[in-house]
This record gives sequence, structure tokens and C-alpha cells, in this order.
Amino acid sequence: MTDIPDALTRTTLRLPSDLHRRLKMTAAAFGTTSEAILVEAVRRELERCGSAHLRAVTIPSSMNAVLAELFLQSMPTFALIKDQRARIVWGNAFVERALEVSLRDIVGSTITDLGFTDGIQKETILENIQTVLRGRGALMSKEGMHLKGLGKVTVRAQRYTFNDTMLGDISFVENDIRDDSYPTMPDVLRRIQQTTMEPTVEPLLVPFLDAAPVAIAIKRPLPGDSEIVWGNTVYLQVIERKAADTFGRTTTDVLELPHDHPILLRENEVAQTGRVRMSKEKLHHHEPRWSLRFPIYDAQGDIALVGVVSPDFQNATSR
Repeated sequence: MTDIPDALTRTTLRLPSDLHRRLKMTAAAFGTTSEAILVEAVRRELERCGSAHLRAVTIPSSMNAVLAELFLQSMPTFALIKDQRARIVWGNAFVERALEVSLRDIVGSTITDLGFTDGIQKETILENIQTVLRGRGALMSKEGMHLKGLGKVTVRAQRYTFNDTMLGDISFVENDIRDDSYPTMPDVLRRIQQTTMEPTVEPLLVPFLDAAPVAIAIKRPLPGDSEIVWGNTVYLQVIERKAADTFGRTTTDVLELPHDHPILLRENEVAQTGRVRMSKEKLHHHEPRWSLRFPIYDAQGDIALVGVVSPDFQNATSR
């Protein structure tokens, strides 16, 4: 049998953008990566041709831009990426539903320019944004907004800088911060497949999640347990673990929890019912904190993952 030249195994495939995106979406639906699908296709072809020499391929991370987009579009709270002048670059589906606007109609504008705030509240928001940009850090603030379907509401905005010049914003409507559950929509994957992601935005999604000042985790439901697929920097700090000791392991193993712990019971509830759940739990010696859990669906409409967003409202510096 003839060995495959090493140069051939290092060949870079350049796919048309639409095919590349469809391949990545297919990979996300199966809980794998586009690289893994391509490697498997090559492996099968090599076996068909009778080659016994296969080169090992290592995927460096459990997180990628497609999974980040799927998480953010499934997240039932505001997620916005803005430039250094606070102009909207990207927003998730919740932004469009809550503001009753299309993303393409608000990109390039600021929230204050769009008229969702007024008077002294507008000045406060602008001051808070400038504080974050000048300090290149994070700030939690309570602010008023006008939402067409809800009228005037209070939001808890978590703003932070990431990727050198970008401004991240994850905001919770205060009325939704309660120990309760409410429904979500299972058609997020189809929505993503039918829309075009700007090439400049896609590389921002993983840094946006990783730098967020809220604990973020993605888990795969298991009978009576869950597997931790990924967590951001704050999540790892909260659970006091390293990524290498966390990702790919079960929640009970990593956090040393009994199977009847409220965290596991609520994750199981979300995985079984498909309803979003906001609840408050205590972990180890930390103060109790709110956690928003929501389902993430695959292409068949089944719940494949559970997303977790846990803001530290208790100790946040509010303005």
C-alpha cells in the first residue's frame, strides 16, 4: 500500500461561503465540527482505496463560532455587540423580538438613537457606556427602556469590552428575574440557516461569550445528569475549576453534587419540557446567584443542549 504524502494531508480546503456555512450548521446539529466531518469523509475514502496510513487530526477546542451563534440566538435575553461608539454591530433574536425591529434596520445605530430611551435615562445610559469604554472593563447598571410589547421596563445591563475595541452587552429584563419558567421557540437553527452572518461578525461571537462578566455554560443533557460542553472564564472562576478538568465531564463529577441537587433538577426540567427556567441556587461557599437556563434545539427539533447564563446581581457594581 502506498503512503499518502505528508504535504497532501496538510492541504487547505477552500469552500464556497454558502457550502462552508451549511457544513458548519450540519456539524453543530450533530454535536461535532466541520473539520471532523471532512476528516471522516477523507478517512472513508482512504479505506475504500485500501490505504492503512491515516494522519491523526486534533480539534483544539470544544467551542466554535457556530455553537456560539446557536447559543446566543437561543438565549432569551438581550445580547448585543457594539462598536467603540456604541453603534449596534449584531444582536440576537431576543433583541429583534423585544424591540419589534429587524436587525438589518438597527445595525449602525445606537439604542438611544432608536428612541427606546428618553430624557435623563438616555444621558445615564450614555454615561454608563462611556465609563465602560474608558475603563476597558465591565459594569452592571439598572436602566429604563421602552419596549413596544411591554411598555416601560427596567433592564439590568451587563456591559463590557472585549476583542480590543468591541462593546458587549448582555441585559436582563427585570420582570423576568424571578423563580419561574416560561416558553421559548425551537426554530432557532432553521432561523440561523436562513440568514447570512456578516464575515466580520462571526469571529467576534466566541470572544463575546468568553469575556462576558456573567457565568456562561453549555451542557449536554444526560439521564439524571449533564455533560459540561463548554464554559467561559467567569464560569470556570465560579466553579473553581480549570477547563481541562471540566469540559467533557459530568456536572455531578465536576461540582461533586448529589443527583437531587436543584441545579441538576432544573437542568433536567429544561431538557424535558423545553421551557426556559430562571432560578436561584447556591454553589459551594458562594452566595446564591440567579441562573437562566434554556433549551438549545438540533435540526430535528429535539433538545440537544442546555444553555446557562448566571449573572452576579448580588455583588455587581451598579450605576
